[in-house]
Amino acid sequence: MKEDNTQLKLEKIEKNCINSADEDYKKLKNENDTSIEKIVNEEVEKYKKFLDEKYKREEAKLEKEYNKNIYNYSMNSKRKERQFEDTLILNLHKEIIERFYKYTADNEYEKYLFSSIEKVLSKIQKKEESIIYITENDIEKFEERIKEKYDIEIRKIDNDYIGGVILLNNADKVSIDNTLKTNIEEKIKKIHL
Repeated sequence: MKEDNTQLKLEKIEKNCINSADEDYKKLKNENDTSIEKIVNEEVEKYKKFLDEKYKREEAKLEKEYNKNIYNYSMNSKRKERQFEDTLILNLHKEIIERFYKYTADNEYEKYLFSSIEKVLSKIQKKEESIIYITENDIEKFEERIKEKYDIEIRKIDNDYIGGVILLNNADKVSIDNTLKTNIEEKIKKIHL
């Protein structure tokens, strides 16, 4: 019986040891699992933070690139628009000059030229000290009639001025350019599309 009792005590001790070991094991496993979970959560949080920062950097980079592309597009569009406007104005300028060259061959042009001469002469006091400049073509056509009507010195300017008159008066210190070329260019400068 003593042996049975001893055996029972040994079994009880063994059982207590196993239970204690199981509890220690569960406790260590729980602590270990908690520790591992904590480490994993910390690593996940670090990784989330890293991804957040990377996302923000990429987002900022994309936004900067987007804004740069919008700016470049805008500038290119404005440049192309300005080139188109310049081309339109240049073509308009050429067309107007062609029409005015044709106009100088018309009978109406003579009235315009004499009216233009009267207009510039009305701006000065001493007509006798004046010189008017007209194109070579106008000298060929109108020189005699202008001298008869205004008794004024006439000199020639290049046909590039198309028509009209330039007045130079040294006494009044006046110079007036009323040529078709100058008038066209002044009007063209005022065109804004």
